[in-house]
Amino acid sequence: MLLRKPSKADIVLLAFLAVTAVFVVIAIEPYWTKIIKQQWYVYTDPGRIRLGEKLYLTYCQDCHGHKASGQFPEKPKGGLDELGKQVAPALDGTGHSFHHPLNVWHRQIKKGSRLKNSRMKSWERRMSQYEIESVVAYIQSLWPEELLDQYQKMMVERNILPPQAKR
Repeated sequence: MLLRKPSKADIVLLAFLAVTAVFVVIAIEPYWTKIIKQQWYVYTDPGRIRLGEKLYLTYCQDCHGHKASGQFPEKPKGGLDELGKQVAPALDGTGHSFHHPLNVWHRQIKKGSRLKNSRMKSWERRMSQYEIESVVAYIQSLWPEELLDQYQKMMVERNILPPQAKR
């Protein structure tokens, strides 16, 4: 196979495409960074966390307990109660739910549980996406720093986040 020597037009076109690509990356970087942060750690804004706490106390605490300790703190991972109903798990990092990506958290709150014997109902008619994200921000604010770091590492390992994502 013979390759031809690139013409000046080929070189100019390649240079133009390279410069254009650099400008596109620079232009979208602020938006990409915002999207990355929202994928795994919603907001650290104290006002947003306070809103999430207010909503949590209104809609979530009855099942998930004080400070997200779970319906039965002695069963932080949930399970079944004596009636065969799902027990609301702890969300404070002691249960199993901390390993889910944010899209799973959002879907679970918005649409409710897919399990037939679960009490977790859909909240999409009561809370906006902004409010759902605020509830998740409040819940994550209860997690110790080590758990937040572990969560970020898991999301990178699963290719949900790029390695350079920062909290």
